[in-house]
Amino acid sequence: MEAQPVVVLAGPRWTRALFAAWAQRPLPVLAPWALGSFALGAALLGAALAVALVSAPGAAYTPVFADPAAGAADVARIVLHNPVVLTLQVVVCTGVHLALRSGADRRSRTYGLAAIVGLWAYSFASQAWRLGHELASAAHTLGLTSAGLLARLCVHAVPELTAVFLPLAACVALVRRGRADDVAAATLLTSVVAFPMVVCAASVEVFLTRYVV
Repeated sequence: MEAQPVVVLAGPRWTRALFAAWAQRPLPVLAPWALGSFALGAALLGAALAVALVSAPGAAYTPVFADPAAGAADVARIVLHNPVVLTLQVVVCTGVHLALRSGADRRSRTYGLAAIVGLWAYSFASQAWRLGHELASAAHTLGLTSAGLLARLCVHAVPELTAVFLPLAACVALVRRGRADDVAAATLLTSVVAFPMVVCAASVEVFLTRYVV
C-alpha cells in the first residue's frame, strides 16, 4: 500500500504532499497501476485480434516497422500521435475526478459517470476496430497470420499501451479504494511517467520490431 500524507491539506498543497509521499515509495505506488494498465492494453490487443480474425484483409498495407526506410521522422510521427490517445485517457480521468468531487450530487455523479464510461467504451471499440483491420491487412501483406504478427508486435505494443492506459488504470484503482480526491494528482503523475515510455516504444517500433518480424 502506498504512503499517504498524514496531514489534511487542500488544492495544490495536497497534490504536492501526495507527490512527496509517493516519491518515497514509487514502486508500490506505480506497480499496481502498471499491472492494471497492462491488463487494459492486453484487452485492447485481444479485441483487435478478434476483429482481425473476422475481417477480410484490405488493401496492401506495409506498417512502419516493416519499412526499411523508416527513420527518426516516423518516430516523431508516432510520438505525436500517441499523446492524442493518452490525452483522451487524461480527459476521462479528469471527468471522473469532477464527477466524484466532494459536493457533487448523486444524480450528477450518475449521469456524469455514465457519459464518461460511454465515451471511453466508444473510444476503446473504435481503437480495436481500427487496429484489427490494420492487423489483418498487414498480416496479409507480410504473409503472416494475424495472431503470429500480433505476437511479434508485442515487443513495442505492450509497453506502448501500458503507458497509454496508465492514467486510466490509476484512476480506476483509486476510485475503487474510495480515494477519488487523489485522481487528479495521480493523473498528472502517470502522464509524466507515461510520456517517456511512449517515446521509447515508438523508437522500438521503428528500429527494433523489424528484426522480430
